[in-house]
Amino acid sequence: MQTSLSYLKRIVRAKMIEEWKDWWHKHPNKGHEYSGPFLSKPNALFKTGNRLLIATAVQLRTSHGYFNSYLHKIPGNDSSTPYCSCRRGFLENPRHLLLQCSEYKDQRNHLRNLLHHKNPKLNLQSLLYSDGCTHGLEYFLKSTMIATRQWKLGNTTPSQIPPNYSTRQGRCWGTLQEVEDEHEEREEL
Repeated sequence: MQTSLSYLKRIVRAKMIEEWKDWWHKHPNKGHEYSGPFLSKPNALFKTGNRLLIATAVQLRTSHGYFNSYLHKIPGNDSSTPYCSCRRGFLENPRHLLLQCSEYKDQRNHLRNLLHHKNPKLNLQSLLYSDGCTHGLEYFLKSTMIATRQWKLGNTTPSQIPPNYSTRQGRCWGTLQEVEDEHEEREEL
């Protein structure tokens, strides 16, 4: 009886995931700012193909991104304070930006209306990790541009963001498919 290579790969992959899960649960000091569950398969967010949305969501999930609570820890960074500019005394971290910041109250209310039938109580865990909240998270991130470089530099305001963002317009809310199409067009020239 012969064993196929694909079977061996599947067994090795399952063993690696099992070892990673064991390690994750045994080590208390790992990713103390990462609050999500261990994901062995990509969720709906990663299937959107939207690179900026994916990158921003990963930064929000890991608390490592373009917000003061993280940037303040980096020596030589321009961020002089870990607090939000909304002047309410909160750290500018993902939880505050998504759920509390007064500067994004209108967008958050619209987000609640979008997700009310799927998730009546808005919380960080469901917003960042639930497949049912992906479209709401995408709306909120597009309308606020939080946790992006352009937002941190102050180059983009929510009112400047068109609803149909695309890479062909020189902005970053396109999909991977649009980038592939753009490369094909360049090759044809």
